Amino acid sequence: MVVDDDPHFRSLVRSLLEPAGLAVLEAGDARECLQRMHSHDIGLIVLDVVLPGDDGFKALHVLKSAFPRTKVVIATALYIHNTISLDADAVLCKSDIERLPPLVDQLLEG
Repeated sequence: MVVDDDPHFRSLVRSLLEPAGLAVLEAGDARECLQRMHSHDIGLIVLDVVLPGDDGFKALHVLKSAFPRTKVVIATALYIHNTISLDADAVLCKSDIERLPPLVDQLLEG
């Protein structure tokens, strides 16, 4: 699932991951993401940090508490140095989004 308030970015992520055979759900905010998590089996989330309502940091905490096996990739234009303190499985700068497909493969295999 890709969680971002920018529909163009969600579409870009979908276009990168669907050719690899992955089904990609979309959510525009953390609330919608959590609703979808309860009704779908989601293996990985691409999560923006700046979201309307609850921000991505709060959403990450809730997601990792409620769905500990789900991998989370923070995709942001902000610089984030330490993924361990975030409890994210990976951090990807949006300007490097072409690196997402191999990163997703690596996370889902491990």
